[in-house]
Amino acid sequence: MSKTATKILIVGAVLAFLGGIGYYVYSNVVMAMKFCYRISAFKITSISNERISFNLAVKIKNRSDFRVKVESLNLKIYMDGVYVATINQSVLQEIEKLAISELKIPVSVELKNIGALKFEQIRQLAVKAFSQPDKFIVLTEGVLTGSVQGVKVKDFPISIGMSFSEITAPSTDDDICKNFK
Repeated sequence: MSKTATKILIVGAVLAFLGGIGYYVYSNVVMAMKFCYRISAFKITSISNERISFNLAVKIKNRSDFRVKVESLNLKIYMDGVYVATINQSVLQEIEKLAISELKIPVSVELKNIGALKFEQIRQLAVKAFSQPDKFIVLTEGVLTGSVQGVKVKDFPISIGMSFSEITAPSTDDDICKNFK
C-alpha cells in the first residue's frame, strides 16, 4: 500500500470517527428535547381571600444519554379554561439522563391579579375540581429555557393538559410516555 493510500485511509477513519461522535451527540440532543412529561402532583397548600397557593409537580422522562439543565420557566396555568397564573421564574433543576425526574413548580395566585375572576368563581372551580375531576382540566402552557450538554435551548414549548382525576390518580413511571412516540 502506498503512503498516499495509507494517509487517505487514516484521514477517512478519523473523519468517520468524528462523524460518528457528531451524530451521537446530535441524536441525543434531539432525543433530550423530545422528553415525555405529565403532571404528577397538584396540591393546594393554602387558600385565603387574597391568595391561593399550590404546588405543581411534573414528572419528566429523559430518554437521552444527556442530562438537561432547566434554567427558567415562563408558563401560564389555566384551570377549566380559566387563566389563573403566570409563572415566570428562574430555576435551576436538572432532568437526569435516561431517567425520570420531577420538576417542582410552586405557584402562588394573588386573586387581585386575576382581574374579573371573583372569589365565588374560584370557589366554584374548586368545587368542580373535586365533584367532577374527570371534566376539570388543568392546562400548563409556555416555554422553558435550559441547556443540553452545553447546547442552549431557548423557549422550548411546553403544553401539558390533564384532567384533575388524571393528575391525582396514582401512576407508574412506565405510563409517562404512553401518549408520546
